[in-house]
Amino acid sequence: LTAYTPALLASLQRQPSVQVMGWLDRAVRAEGLDLPCGPNPVRPAEYAAVLEQLQHHPLASEDCKAFAQDSLDDARAAIRP
Repeated sequence: LTAYTPALLASLQRQPSVQVMGWLDRAVRAEGLDLPCGPNPVRPAEYAAVLEQLQHHPLASEDCKAFAQDSLDDARAAIRP
């Protein structure tokens, strides 16, 4: 999954999707794990920035915005030292 995270992030920016956000959320959370496919190229701070953008995206549904806020709260917690 981590090999696809840059493309998924770009897709999320173009067309907000709860499903894509879920995949990215799982991949970003797994960043600290020793994954056989290597490290995730999408860092938590980069993901958090996109989640902030989704809060104001004209194509994002209310469900998508709510999930983005929940994921943003989690991402911010992961970024804190």
